[in-house]
Amino acid sequence: MWPALRDLRHQDVVMLHLFEAEIACVARSYFFRRPALVSSTDEAPIVDPATYPVFPNHKAKARWRQGFRLWLDRWRASRIDAFIPFTSWGGRILNLGCAVPREKIFPIHVGLDLEVWLPNEPEPVARDLLPRLLFVGADFERKGGNLLLQVFEQHFSGSAELHIASSQAPKNVPANVYVYRDLHPNDPGLVALYASCDMLILPTTADLVPWVLLEAMAMQLPVVCTDVGAIPEIVINNVTGFVVPASNHEALIAAITTLLADADLRRTMGRRGRQRVVEDFDAAKNVPRILAIMKSLTFRDHQRVDP
Repeated sequence: MWPALRDLRHQDVVMLHLFEAEIACVARSYFFRRPALVSSTDEAPIVDPATYPVFPNHKAKARWRQGFRLWLDRWRASRIDAFIPFTSWGGRILNLGCAVPREKIFPIHVGLDLEVWLPNEPEPVARDLLPRLLFVGADFERKGGNLLLQVFEQHFSGSAELHIASSQAPKNVPANVYVYRDLHPNDPGLVALYASCDMLILPTTADLVPWVLLEAMAMQLPVVCTDVGAIPEIVINNVTGFVVPASNHEALIAAITTLLADADLRRTMGRRGRQRVVEDFDAAKNVPRILAIMKSLTFRDHQRVDP
């Protein structure tokens, strides 16, 4: 980030998506008024660990480190000119937990490139083919991969296939489980894998705004996911999929069973999911909205001169 930071005096506005860069720019703002600072991220300060989906690496930190991080978050929040959180969930935390004025918060998800995430026309499927469940998640354990494997082996291994895209998946897996370890974000192979499956299952235990949910909905897959972070804002329960309580085996099993038993419901939820992404998470629409906010700050600060 250092080459960009050295050039800041020549910029009118800068968007920040990295904690360390925000700290550096906020410290610099005490000496230079320009550029205006815009924070865009899927994260939000952890003001209440009891309700926030805290990641395991944060839980492992000493209490004083957690407290210091929260102090830093509130300090930098007081110096940022505008916030563009990915969700209203993050915006509410900034407003209620960090005293950021509502007029500085513009919840907009940057969105997907829907020319990449474009579903194929459905092809006729032989009736004897098993439905294909999909799991995508780099952090296999945190994303609920172990829970899904257990549920699948006990209840669905004879009636479905499970396809796992994760470099951290275990080597020994049950029957009808297929693992892909070398797929990356926006990889054509990953897009093709989505297109070949019937639903996405993400029983994550700690998450904020999982991109895989948007990718699945863009590819017309119904999703089964958990009610952590901003997920209930992304997936509309009983409309584009099922949102179940985290770590609830019975609810997860029931949701998967319902979708496996009803191909028409899968298709209906998939179409609704695609429509939701087109309306609210299309990068071609959302990026210009973000740029318009940044441009408005340049007009506001145009007459300011660095001391």
